[in-house]
Amino acid sequence: MLFKELDKIKRSVIMTSIVLMFAGLLLLLLPYEYIPFLSAGLGFGLLVTSVYSIFSFIGSSKVIMRYAQLCLGLVSGILGIALWCYDRMFMELLSYVVGIVPILVGLYGIFHAIIYAKRSHRKGWWIMVPLSLALLAFGIFIFVEPRMRTEEVLMQVTGGVMMSCSLISTLRLIWLFPVRV
Repeated sequence: MLFKELDKIKRSVIMTSIVLMFAGLLLLLLPYEYIPFLSAGLGFGLLVTSVYSIFSFIGSSKVIMRYAQLCLGLVSGILGIALWCYDRMFMELLSYVVGIVPILVGLYGIFHAIIYAKRSHRKGWWIMVPLSLALLAFGIFIFVEPRMRTEEVLMQVTGGVMMSCSLISTLRLIWLFPVRV
């Protein structure tokens, strides 16, 4: 049972890394003129996610986790409608997310390296600390630097951030699986 859950977590991390890598490449390669199309596509995807969460809530047992998933699904539906209605909302959200995500991933990476990887006595656990510190510094730099506010630069920086986050989360698997006790 425990090993099945660990395998599910490992597959989840790998799929998240693949999706982040694809989204980062998409933002790096797409020209700025495609932002309204990308915003509408993301809004539609969030609406589909909302409808799926509503239907899965109706057909499942009513436990507290299902209520939390329903709330997240409803919030994604509201965000999807907002992305369809407001033209500049995608770029505004992107400007905040591009700074917050590397800071959170960097803090989690430092925590993971010091608490888990060091205790497992793995060789090279310290490599995660400078990588996570680089992500943390990059996220802080994005908030401080005013030139990161133009749309074209923001799309390229976001693509690079997504690709680096996916790379670091994939590298984290080396020190996480298999877990030694």
